[in-house]
This record gives sequence, structure tokens and C-alpha cells, in this order.
Amino acid sequence: VSTQSTGTARAAHAKVVKIMSSGEDQRASGEKPDSLARQTSRAIRESITASVISQLALIDTDGDGTLSSAEEVLNLVNNVCAQHQIPAGSFRALFNASVELLEEWNYQVPVCEAVEFLKRHFSPSLLDDMLISDVSTELRVRVATWNMACKQPFKTQFDLFPRGGGDYDFIIIGTQECDYTVTNPDEASSVRVVPAYRLETREVYQRQANPWVCLLMEHANDGSGEATPEYVLLAKITLGPMRMTLIARTSLCPKVTELASTSEATGLCHVYPNKGGSIIRLAVDGRTLAFVNCHLAAHEGMADRRNHDLYELMWGTAKKCEGLSDQVVDAVSQTDFVFLFGDLNYRLVAPPELNTNEWRLRVKRLVAAEDWTTLYQADELHQNMTALNGTEPNVLKGFHEMPPRFAPTFKYNLKARATTEKRGDSLATGADCRRSKYDPLTEYVEERTPSYCDRILWYSHPKLTHHITQETFESIPSHTSSDHLPVAASYTVRIVERPLRPATPPEGAPVVQFLNIRGNDLVGLDFATSLALSLIHI
Repeated sequence: VSTQSTGTARAAHAKVVKIMSSGEDQRASGEKPDSLARQTSRAIRESITASVISQLALIDTDGDGTLSSAEEVLNLVNNVCAQHQIPAGSFRALFNASVELLEEWNYQVPVCEAVEFLKRHFSPSLLDDMLISDVSTELRVRVATWNMACKQPFKTQFDLFPRGGGDYDFIIIGTQECDYTVTNPDEASSVRVVPAYRLETREVYQRQANPWVCLLMEHANDGSGEATPEYVLLAKITLGPMRMTLIARTSLCPKVTELASTSEATGLCHVYPNKGGSIIRLAVDGRTLAFVNCHLAAHEGMADRRNHDLYELMWGTAKKCEGLSDQVVDAVSQTDFVFLFGDLNYRLVAPPELNTNEWRLRVKRLVAAEDWTTLYQADELHQNMTALNGTEPNVLKGFHEMPPRFAPTFKYNLKARATTEKRGDSLATGADCRRSKYDPLTEYVEERTPSYCDRILWYSHPKLTHHITQETFESIPSHTSSDHLPVAASYTVRIVERPLRPATPPEGAPVVQFLNIRGNDLVGLDFATSLALSLIHI
């Protein structure tokens, strides 16, 4: 077995070298690098697997000398690969490292050395992503959320995203308490139909829409009535007074697949839709993205209820959303990139030495001093997401948030805001803040602690974290119709096309069967990872 496997390893290595040497010719001829990537990936897997098999004696615990131990090696390799991230280095660095390892051990790498190498460098399930990174697509994503307090917005104040759409590919607007009656036609959109995209037929068409969607689409297309607009309505979903609208660049829509949406109510008796959330999920070049709009339980001292609302929302949408499994993991764990936003209602928590009134006064003074760091440290959501003393976060594990560098977005005194002379100076964000005309002692209502209720967070698969970059997180002070300020964030998401796996295993591929699997205290993602291993073709 050892002699034959050594020969197999040498042959596999020679195959890798041949493929690499022909790579430049393929690129020069205009051939897509996808083919080269898959060939090289397969060859390296054959090379390393053959080297591991050549040392079967090291793991042949039963001493029967049969090839059944190869299955143990493959399972070991798969598990190690699934648990370790690919470093950010280039493919050639990985290739050179594997060659050095093979040569160092004369193509008979001990199992322990092969495993250590795999820990450092190799992950079969994601190697293809790294190989074809030069054909990736960068998506510009704008997310905004606003609790509108059931008041008509002012068109002349609209600033959730740039007029004309800017350079964004996806614009996602989540709103809460969005039921309103148009009482001022001059501040409403003048259009009644909007351009939309029908995924089934891949065509742009015109459809009727409510005043809010009309306002969004008119702003995105800068009032243009062109036959082929720059932006189209790709999806929208409503849950009670909650709305989520997904606007997409028209040229991007042909790449979108697997579009689905659903909602989960968490209000009264867990059925009333005043609280809860909605999800829109889609794929671009095989990579999945989800947008989750939430309105969680209100009032101070209700953090546990809000945490439970999020749990219920993630699992409830997984059960109902097309394309998601309802038996294994929640919606987040089945998606590459997730954006979660809305009126999450988390509050600033008082230290034990201060009573409620003292804390509210202190918060307003911290706002006046622009001490954003101290305010964020007192934030309920931030505290629940922070693992202390080795414990797990209470909620939203794996999610990220850019700390706010602006004043709390709730709860504003509408009458006081209406008398502010210059909104741009009084509530500007970041380094340009000027508060000469802004008095937080009067602009927030006295009965509530000013808080960061309105939030935007993001999540990515752990091995794709370096594929997403957040550029901004800001409040939008120009909107004065609600007791909440809207917030918005901008992202760049690097989409690397997921290689399609063959419907049937290639000839000669091992078939792995899992029988009578049992486990205790497993989280969903552990089980999902185990299932995914059976789909990897070595």
C-alpha cells in the first residue's frame, strides 16, 4: 500500500505542476479561470490525500492492513479543513507550501504533519473561492432604517440615500410604524406606478405602488421616467405597519436568483404583527444575502424579551422562507451575508448607583459633551453582544456593528425639534458636529432615557468576513417628522462566485454515508457542517 500510494502522490504532484504551468496560457487565450481553478483544486486534493493515505499504518489502529483506514483519514482531513479558515494569502503561496511539504517528506508525509499543514493552509470547501477571486463582483450596499411614527415623511427632507441612487447596487429601506395618510400632497411623490423587475421572466415592468414606495423609487431614479430606469423595485414585504423595500440596479438583476421573503410576528400572543420582522433573501452569483427588518419589544428593562424576539424571528423565518431548511439551523447560519436592522428598542442602561432621573440627566449631558464612547458602553445591545469572562454573547453571536458616533436616535420631542433653527448644524454627525443651537436637555422627551434604538448590524459566514467592508454608519438629522432619527450604513460586499457542485459525484469519488448519528448539546451549525462534509468531493 505504501509503495503504490507514494507513486500516486508523485503522479498527483506532477499533475498539479502541469496544470499550474499551463495556467498562463489559458488566461492568455481568454479561457475563464474557473476551469483552471477547479482542475488545480482537484489536483492538490489528490496530492495531499494520496500523501496521507501513504501513511495508513500510522492510523491503522485495528492492524488489519485494509484500505478501510482511508475513510478515517478522509474524515479526519474533512473535519480539520472545515474547522479552519483560509488565510488571506494568494493561491501560489498555498501551492508552494504544499510542494515544500511534499518534498520535505519525500512524498510520505506523516499524518500528523499533513494535518498540521491542513490546519494552517487548506480548506477544500472554500479553496475554489480563493482561486477564482479575480472574477469576483463588488456590490455597493446601502441600508437604512427608520421608525416613522405613522407620520407622513417630507419629500423635501428625504435623505436616506443619495438622489439618483449614488453608486449603490442594492438599496434596502426598512421602516417601522409606516402606516400613514398623505395629508400634504406637495410633500408626497407625484408618481403612482414604479419600475419593477420580474425575476421569472427577467424583464422590467411597471406596477402600482403605495405612496412610500413611490417616494423611494422616484428618489432613486431622480424623477426620471426612462423606459429602462437605472433602478427597479426588486422586492418588498409588509408585516403590519413594518415595511421593507429592496431597490436594485437594473443591470445587476440578471445575476439575482433564489429570491424569497417571509415574516414572523412576535407581538401579542406571538401572532400580532405590531412587533416582529421580515426577511428578504436572495443569491448573487451563488452567494446568499439576507436583509432582516425588525421591530422588537419596547420599553426599558425588556432586554430579555428583545433577545427572545430575535431568536424567534431567526428560527421562525427559517421555517417559512423558501430555500431555507427548517430542521437544522436558523436563517442566519444558512446565509453567507446578513444585514439586520430596525427599531431594535435596546436602551442605555443606568449604573446601579444612579436612579432613573439621575441617569437620564447624565445621558443628556454626555450627549451634549459628545461622549459617544461612554454612551455606547452603557448600551444594552452592546452589553448583550459582548462576551465577558469567557462566556458566550447573549444575542446575535457573530454579528458586527460599527459603534455610533452620533447622538441617540430616540426619543425626540417633536415640538422642540420643530423650533430648532438649523437642523444641519444642530444634529450633524461625526467630526463636523456643531451644537450651538442644540439643547439635549429639551430636545429629548423627559419621560424616556435617550437611547440608540435604531440599529444596523451585519453578519458573514466566518470564512467570508474579509469579503465585507463597512464604510459608514450615520444618523440622518434632516428627517424631523418622527420621534426617531433614521440611521443608514454603507457597505462593500465582495461576491466570489460559488462554484457549482456536480449533481452526481464524479467517477471514482468516495461515497460517504452517515448512519445512526447522535449528539448531545450540539448547536445547529455543528450539525449543518457535518452534513456539508458529505457533499465535498475529494
